[in-house]
Amino acid sequence: MRYLQRSKAKVIGKTTLLLFLLMTTLLPSHSTLHYPNPIQIDLGGRNAHAAFIYTTSHPNPLPVLERRIRENIRVAIITQVGHIAFTPELEGQIDKLVRQCLGRLSVIRCKPRWKEWSLAFKSLLEARQIESYGPRRDMEGEAGGMDLVICDGFGDGFWAERWNDENTKSRPKVKGLRGGEVTMGDVIDDIGRLRKDLGAVVILSVQGLWVSF
Repeated sequence: MRYLQRSKAKVIGKTTLLLFLLMTTLLPSHSTLHYPNPIQIDLGGRNAHAAFIYTTSHPNPLPVLERRIRENIRVAIITQVGHIAFTPELEGQIDKLVRQCLGRLSVIRCKPRWKEWSLAFKSLLEARQIESYGPRRDMEGEAGGMDLVICDGFGDGFWAERWNDENTKSRPKVKGLRGGEVTMGDVIDDIGRLRKDLGAVVILSVQGLWVSF
């Protein structure tokens, strides 16, 4: 698990870095395009599966991710082939390649609550029982797995959950009222299962909790 925290000294956003990691995971290592003769373009990707989970307090990352994947492919073509005309046929091949990349991505949007995060993680674990994720193999040699799971805004629900806890403490306790609630500890256990069962690298981005004096 790796934790990314916003720094006051740098302008580079966490989401920018996360999208870069997604792009390099989803892109293939190379691809063959026809212009009109076959040309092989090195893209330096991993051709792997990934998941992006983000909260309702964050914008949808897909439009930006799609644009950056497309730009990366175009730059690779220009760099390796030289001057080239991007004909409708070539653009169609690029579109197909972008769709293939995004087809290896699972996107889940959730509310900033521990229960919602837990449900999102469980949905990824359950999907593994239905289909095999990519070419990755675990230590026992079993096919399947997910290389990268990114959780953007993991800490957004911290204060909301804390407020709920404080507010509940002021009320008369009712037996069984809180028995079914999901805690942060439960969510961390789910993350451990993602790492063990899917073989995934899990990255959590959190907002800095700055103290005002």
